[in-house]
Amino acid sequence: MYNKYNYSVLGFFCLILLLPFIGIFSKITYDLESIIEFLTNSYTHRIIYFSLYQAFLSAFISCLLAIPFTLALNRHKNLKIVKIIISLCGFS
Repeated sequence: MYNKYNYSVLGFFCLILLLPFIGIFSKITYDLESIIEFLTNSYTHRIIYFSLYQAFLSAFISCLLAIPFTLALNRHKNLKIVKIIISLCGFS
């Protein structure tokens, strides 16, 4: 009984998420020529490269900031403030 309830709730949320996409994609006309033009456009390439570059740079900077912080937390893990920070992060 419990598993059937979980599946029905999961199915309901999937339906809520999928219906707008089905509506959007049903209105699009799939012309192969326009798709090829979009994929070969240099402006599209620049946007994709910039997005990937920005995502890589953001992840790299986040890791650079996080590593010293985690090392400091690990070094002083017996302090009360460190225990509070770790418990707020959900790692306790």
